[in-house]
Amino acid sequence: MAISEASEQNNESKTKQQDLSEEFEEELDLELEEESKGLTPKELRSLDKQGLLVIGTNSVLKGLKTSKLSKVLIAKNCPEIVKNRILQYAKLQELEVIELEWDNEALGSACRKPFTINVVGVKK
Repeated sequence: MAISEASEQNNESKTKQQDLSEEFEEELDLELEEESKGLTPKELRSLDKQGLLVIGTNSVLKGLKTSKLSKVLIAKNCPEIVKNRILQYAKLQELEVIELEWDNEALGSACRKPFTINVVGVKK
């Protein structure tokens, strides 16, 4: 009997944690949507699920050099040297570059990654 009660309590605590996690994600989504320029965290996640996101400076630069990207998103606190390199290659490819109002931590959260992200590319 004690084992089944402990199991039920464990299941209840997991459910509460999931509910809190979902509430936090919804609050974060609302905050980011207010700051975004026509791009929502849900759209980012959708692109990620479809396999259309390229995450990270080196991967985005490689995608720009090989003409495999259609758009580039840059976090507002991205280092200037990285931003300049991205803008330089994007200009050569005549690609749209969106400088987001989100910092790199918020961009990482919007992509549901446990790390910060400075640059994200969208594949063609």
